[in-house]
Amino acid sequence: MKDIYRHIMKGFSFYLPFIIIATLLKEISDLFPNHIEFSEFFSFSSYFLFQLIYVVLAGFIAYAIGDKLALLPGLFGGYLAIRYNQGFIAALLLGLLAGYMILVMKYLIKKSPSQIKQTLTIVWMPLLSVILIYATSEVFTLFMPQFSYYYTRFFSGLGPISGAIIASVLVCMMAYDLGGPINKLAYIFAISTISTIGLIEKNILIPAVMIGGMLPTMTIGLYHMIFKHKFEALSHIKGSDVFISGMFFVSEAGLPFYFKFGKKVMIPSMIGSVVSAIIIGYYQVRSFVPHGGILMFWTTSNGLMFLIAIALGLAVSFILMIIMNFKQDNKIQETL
Repeated sequence: MKDIYRHIMKGFSFYLPFIIIATLLKEISDLFPNHIEFSEFFSFSSYFLFQLIYVVLAGFIAYAIGDKLALLPGLFGGYLAIRYNQGFIAALLLGLLAGYMILVMKYLIKKSPSQIKQTLTIVWMPLLSVILIYATSEVFTLFMPQFSYYYTRFFSGLGPISGAIIASVLVCMMAYDLGGPINKLAYIFAISTISTIGLIEKNILIPAVMIGGMLPTMTIGLYHMIFKHKFEALSHIKGSDVFISGMFFVSEAGLPFYFKFGKKVMIPSMIGSVVSAIIIGYYQVRSFVPHGGILMFWTTSNGLMFLIAIALGLAVSFILMIIMNFKQDNKIQETL
């Protein structure tokens, strides 16, 4: 399972810039409705990049597993996922299948004579893998387009209560292990809900997971700036740098504090993030731009409420961090 996770993250790291820029270009095109040529250029550029996202995802997942030979069937599988509207999950599965298929083929021809092996790897393995990927995609066509449609429609149609609940779960996952497997799982899940049917509907999960990655690091940075003496072991790190990193959704800047102080910073961060998620869900703050941090407020359906959610969540996290550390200090003094 660790290997599969690593391969998926490899492909996702190549896929992420495409989905970020595609969604941003779409937002920019909508800013200029009266400038037709300008708007059409950005809209077409967004559409073009969006046609590549599954190709990149499946191709580089396959490449991570089976090296160069797996790239062709992986790219082909991603193209078929786009061509037949099979969605994010189909592209991911086809990438995994392409990679492991090549590994099996490499194992089967391992003892072949070198003269034959070269022909097999250049011609017959790619040809057979492409045929098998196409056959698998044909099977996916029977149910994946419908599944992808209803999957995306469900999450784009969340109401105030259901939205607040699901957003709260995701932000807890985001704040649990900044940049870790749980964090990345929540982030991938949220992005999968927008890239299934394209740039059609925004949803509340994107701003929620972004805040879930921002708030813990922002809170730690703010606390460090004001109470620097409590972090003597990490005094070489500037609290202002950590805070600014959090603002721009670089959550990994808070990891040294998570490793060093554990629950004293994690629990307040999770609770504050839930407060923000409830606001996002209840007031239906929607977006499909999955990165950029606080600067992306203009891409949300309610930029003011997005900023208010961040401010209130930060305040709650900060106050709880003060309380938890104050209690910890009192326990230490009583022990002494």
